[in-house]
Amino acid sequence: MEIVIYDDGINAKYGVDLTGFDYIKVRSDRGGIMHDKFCVIDNQVVITGSYNWTAKAESKNNENVTIEMDPQLATKYSLEFRKLRNQGEKL
Repeated sequence: MEIVIYDDGINAKYGVDLTGFDYIKVRSDRGGIMHDKFCVIDNQVVITGSYNWTAKAESKNNENVTIEMDPQLATKYSLEFRKLRNQGEKL
């Protein structure tokens, strides 16, 4: 399993300790934040949408999430994941 995360301090704000984990800090070429929210499972399934995967999103926000069982789509998202990973700086 690999996770790409934008480490802008918000994780520490909520008590998430990322020290000791092998994760990647991602920087945007345009100076903005990484706002992608997707998950690829076994190169078969894609989960994506506005959902922030937080407790607040779960209980308070109006969010959407789509689950697609589509290997071709999963391949496209996997390529995007690799692109983001390669832009990042390993911490």
